[in-house]
Amino acid sequence: MPAGYIALPGVTYASFALLRSNLQGGSDGQVVRAVDYGKRILVYSLSDADDPPPTVFVDAADELFDATIPYTADFFEVLHRFVQAEPWLTRDKAMIDSLRTIGIAKGKAFDPDPATRQLLTEAAQEAHEWLDAAYEAAMLPPFNAGARWSLPASPEVVKGMSTMFADPDSYPLDARAIVYSIAYFSAKHLGSGHGSR
Repeated sequence: MPAGYIALPGVTYASFALLRSNLQGGSDGQVVRAVDYGKRILVYSLSDADDPPPTVFVDAADELFDATIPYTADFFEVLHRFVQAEPWLTRDKAMIDSLRTIGIAKGKAFDPDPATRQLLTEAAQEAHEWLDAAYEAAMLPPFNAGARWSLPASPEVVKGMSTMFADPDSYPLDARAIVYSIAYFSAKHLGSGHGSR
């Protein structure tokens, strides 16, 4: 690694980073400054470090982008695409046989018939109902007595996320599902933020 670089190796083929530029105010000028600051980030191959090509920025401010979880058979289509595109990580190998039972396997087409698609949709909807109920339960205990804020991640998930789930005796699948469903949830009441309990 050349001097001055910090290596952040990825374990998958696709990587992403979340960067935040905090505004000092809400004026148009402040927004422009924040965007300009963000555009100082350059993305290029290490082999191009001596003469990096320009980084292309896409302004998605006015683009509709639905990142909510589809609780239909479409969820399994998305899952299938990930299985085909990414390597199996050790932590995820517990799912290989389970996914194969519903027709998702590396190197294989996923083409469920209409009856199976209906079953998959019903399963996704049941999972959504379970996650909603589990979300409420995950909010206990709150940070402080009488508070309405909590960390909806079990200690087992927090520990696992910090070690890429390296403990071979711990794979909190249901608890991970709760955390990720919260991260990509669809708000029931638009327009304001609400504490859960």
